[in-house]
Amino acid sequence: MRYLKYLCLWFFATCLLPACQTEEINPEVSNSLAGNWQWVSSNGGITGQDHQTPASTNTQLVIQFTSDNQFFRYQNGVKTEETTYILQQGKSIYDASGQSNIMIINGTGTRYSYRLENNELYLFDECYDCYTHHYVRMVR
Repeated sequence: MRYLKYLCLWFFATCLLPACQTEEINPEVSNSLAGNWQWVSSNGGITGQDHQTPASTNTQLVIQFTSDNQFFRYQNGVKTEETTYILQQGKSIYDASGQSNIMIINGTGTRYSYRLENNELYLFDECYDCYTHHYVRMVR
């Protein structure tokens, strides 16, 4: 009986735990994310038809990432959040391959999939019936 217990434990440790792994992202990705990003729109919601913009919400949002993993959020010019972030590859609700780019904002535990396209950043809420957020890089 004791051996069966050890066999089950070994099976769990060698077969199931690696499925939970995530890999850290190359530091170059963190550097390309560094900077200030201005919110353009958010789309989604339960119906998928909710469309929010700075004009429709009367809100200006800017998020800032630093190359040393600091994260700041500003709403109408006022800092509303200061924390850290982690970039890694892992499973997403949108893609179970384990190769999705994942961002975790540590202060809130918020988890996003993300995509960088030139000077545009897309953050996808990692929950059903949630939002896709579109940002553009601010030029200094």
